This record gives sequence, structure tokens and C-alpha cells, in this order.
Amino acid sequence: MGLTGTPAEIEAVAKAYRVYVKKVPDPKSTAGYTIDHSSHHLRHGTGRRLPHALHARRPASDAMAERLGKLLP
Repeated sequence: MGLTGTPAEIEAVAKAYRVYVKKVPDPKSTAGYTIDHSSHHLRHGTGRRLPHALHARRPASDAMAERLGKLLP
């Protein structure tokens, strides 16, 4: 799921979750730009707690599925 909002809202969320995001000019894109960003899967805990960030660089989807299976009730 992509994040949407005003530039200020997106900046605040990126700062709160400590993720990298930058708008990059790209004349090949129909929008004229692309978004360079961190690649994480964030799992929310209760309240404002963020106990797990799953990095997309993990070698296999099986490994991520196994870890998610342990995290989800």
C-alpha cells in the first residue's frame, strides 16, 4: 500500500518511521518524477509501537512468510 497525503504529512510520517523518501526527476515517467524510498514491510503493534520492520532484501519470500507467521496471532 502506498502512502498518500500532503508533502508535509508524508515528510512527518517518513520522519516518524525513520524511512528514506525523495522525489527524483525522471523525464521517462508519465508524472515527470519517481520516488526513491526505503524498502521495508512495517508491522504495527498496539498503540504507537512499531515492533518489526521486515526488510525486502531478505533472500526468499518463504523466510518472510515464516517470520510473519511467528508475528501474527
